[in-house]
Amino acid sequence: MAFIDPVWESLYAGMGLLLDATLKGSLILLFAGALSVIARGLSAAVRHLVWSLALSSFLVLPLLSVVLPAIQLPVLPDSSLFQREAAMPVRRDTVISVSTMQPVETGEQENTGGLTENRVPEPVDARSRPVGDDKDRAASAPGFASLASFPWFVWAMLVWATGAIYVISRLLFEIIIIMRLTRRGKIVTDREWTRELERCRERLNLDRPVQLVESDQVSMPVTWGFHSPVILIPTESAEWPQERRRVVLLHECAHVKRGDYLHNLICQLVCALNWFNPLVWIAARRVLTESEKACDDCVINSGVEATSYAGHLLEIASALNCRGRVAITALGMAGRTGLRSRLLAILNQNSSRQALTRRVLSITTLSVITALVPLAAVKFSEQNTSSAIAPTIAALSDERSEIRKRAAWQLGEREDPLAVEALIKSLRDADPEMRAMSAWALGEIKDRRAVGPLLAALIDDDVYSREMIVLALGEIEDAIAIAALVDRLQDASQDVRSATVWALGEIARRARSERATEHHNRALNSIAAALRDSSAQVRETSAQVLGDVLESGEAPTAFESLLDSLRDGDQNVRTSVIRALGEIEDPRAIESLITILRDESPHLKREAARALGEIGDSRAVSALIAALRDQNREVRAMAIWALDEVSAP
Repeated sequence: MAFIDPVWESLYAGMGLLLDATLKGSLILLFAGALSVIARGLSAAVRHLVWSLALSSFLVLPLLSVVLPAIQLPVLPDSSLFQREAAMPVRRDTVISVSTMQPVETGEQENTGGLTENRVPEPVDARSRPVGDDKDRAASAPGFASLASFPWFVWAMLVWATGAIYVISRLLFEIIIIMRLTRRGKIVTDREWTRELERCRERLNLDRPVQLVESDQVSMPVTWGFHSPVILIPTESAEWPQERRRVVLLHECAHVKRGDYLHNLICQLVCALNWFNPLVWIAARRVLTESEKACDDCVINSGVEATSYAGHLLEIASALNCRGRVAITALGMAGRTGLRSRLLAILNQNSSRQALTRRVLSITTLSVITALVPLAAVKFSEQNTSSAIAPTIAALSDERSEIRKRAAWQLGEREDPLAVEALIKSLRDADPEMRAMSAWALGEIKDRRAVGPLLAALIDDDVYSREMIVLALGEIEDAIAIAALVDRLQDASQDVRSATVWALGEIARRARSERATEHHNRALNSIAAALRDSSAQVRETSAQVLGDVLESGEAPTAFESLLDSLRDGDQNVRTSVIRALGEIEDPRAIESLITILRDESPHLKREAARALGEIGDSRAVSALIAALRDQNREVRAMAIWALDEVSAP
């Protein structure tokens, strides 16, 4: 199941980010809670900002953790204390082919001629390679994870996803409900209401237009929307006195001015992703409560008497009924939750009612960022000390072969450089499977100290050990191995030669990134030489690797060898060559690919049309138009696609 490994690794990494953000975000929430208790004299607007920033950190922390350089903090227990069962390979009736880089049934491979594209797969992970003899080698590898081996991981992911989907679904459902209430409501055109709304906007310096809608489905004033905010008022509001209308509109316009609806949406999203964390729900409730108190302060600061405002608020809350429960995303003025603390804050003459100024906003935000950046950079890692890994290293000398192989695999999984010297010694183990596992582990660790010993071990008389050594050298990507790998292109085993081609491709890719042109060209030309190998498997692998590594204009000799291989006697090889030419996108291949369009094989003609479309050169237009009259439907369909690609700007 090597092809599943990247998926599981991505999911595992994602869960790691989530748990990392949960732990760090919870620390920030605890700090915010302590600050709100210690600094009780802060205004509600400042407390709301602190809680909002603390909750938003749950969304920012994963991004910062990926971008910032890591500061390792080894506090987690050593994973070797929790060894997994079913880790070692078991035999099965498949062979792993390096040319296809995936498990295939033994026997001749059949071309289906379908339209499904077969790109060059990623190189096989050494863990998925078989352990056994050279031919008909049964294999299964200690992959990253399997459903049977990791039920806790699968169940954890399912439980988290179920909870997140439920909360997000509820959030979306209630957004739809509040939108429906607005559509079904009646736009208020009464001059007294509209004039009062305009006066409130002017008093709060609110330049955004606000729509006032009357609905018989709400029992208290509700505000929602960010870009086009809406204030919903109950039908009985027509009988409200003028002063109550004023305080209601002032309160709701304050929500719009402060952008509280957007803050609430962000809080609800954080709650959805961290539904299992009670601190998040507590913080979200505090954000909502502090936003209401901040709007209360805005009303009082605008000149409304505190006692009069408290009376209006209490009367509106007393008139509440069960009709039209307010959506969790909407901002209801007089919900019973937190009403007592709001009334006490309104009537407390010593309460700070300071609005959120730019200076306070800048200082608070900068303080949170200053604390957030170093915290995000911290990575909680395993206790990766020599004492923690020592028992596993010692197991490499165990008299039982299975224990030694298991230890080598665990060291490769850990990717700990402290194990390099011990694994190098294991390259001389009497068991060829142990030598192969040690080579694989060294490839996983990717420490260049292993290059010399791996090169020396290439004379191993076991075919599979040599293959694993070659793959390990490819994983390490050190150009010093090129000469020895070129010699392995003469190995008696086609599997070793195929693995060598892949390893040279990895080194060529690394050499390009390091601008080591000489090494890059030498590796590419060596791969191109393998296009003349006696084994069709090796030739096919060479074409695939060249398509993956070679770029247009590079290594002219290698490119010419690829063109010459269009005359190869094996159709699978020719197919790989055509696909490689399409991936390289070099216009020099146009004439040769046009010639393939006249081949007898519909499969090759279809691949040639695809390659011409990928290159996108207008010289292929007439040939592709002619292919529209081909007898094969799939060739015609591919020619249509290619013409569209060529004509695209």
